Amino acid sequence: MAAIRAARPDGRADDELRPMIADLSLLSRADGSAKLACGETSVVAGVFGPMPSRSSRLEDPTKMVIEVTVRPMAGQASRVEKALERRILGVLERAVDVAAHPRALVRVAVQVCGNGGGLAAAALNACTLALLDAAVPLQYCPHACDVAVLPAARPSEAAAGSGAAGASPKPSSGSATRLVIDPTEEEEAAARACFSAVFVPADAPQARGLATSTARAASLRIAGSTSREEAEGAVALAEAGAAAAGAFLSLAMRRRTAQDAERRGVVLQG
Repeated sequence: MAAIRAARPDGRADDELRPMIADLSLLSRADGSAKLACGETSVVAGVFGPMPSRSSRLEDPTKMVIEVTVRPMAGQASRVEKALERRILGVLERAVDVAAHPRALVRVAVQVCGNGGGLAAAALNACTLALLDAAVPLQYCPHACDVAVLPAARPSEAAAGSGAAGASPKPSSGSATRLVIDPTEEEEAAARACFSAVFVPADAPQARGLATSTARAASLRIAGSTSREEAEGAVALAEAGAAAAGAFLSLAMRRRTAQDAERRGVVLQG
């Protein structure tokens, strides 16, 4: 008898990402921009620069300076947006080739348009896409994914099969918890713990010698309490999801390049 797939609010498998939709170069005044939508979560990221800095506070003779702002759907930025700004900045300062443009400034503006869960990952992935759209030099392309630790499904709801992220750790039959990828807002509210992780791609030169998912995590935030076993499983699952998200971002850029070439009448080889 086939096992019954555990039900999530939107019908996904535990290790399945929400469908992603990307729109590039939508901001006419930005050097690069991207809108990324995942279910009810939607974020627009705009990149301005690299450009000469007009302030000594934002100028470094040895490297490019990055400035990040995150705006909420309405009202003034709260501690949540400020914390996300600091996190995105920390990720980008390691991923961007800041030595390529000394004394230059890059401004990254993030506008939250909708939050249906997984906001941090969506914002970080949108920033990566906008930086690529602006042709800002990167040492590697950071990809992000969130994971929630939920109460385990009832035996009659045991999950079967795998989703878009591929094979992933599953709780044992006796586990009291369940790991779900790319959680919705409702799942985040019900979770005992939430993981938000950004990864160096496993095939990037910077990942050489980093043998585990935790070692390849460029940024990891944990909210709530969790066991070591759950944490290891959640980070491994997040890396699989981030890889799937990264594949989508790469596809979006390839399509954009092909469209640009078609408009210019250029024939791409390969």
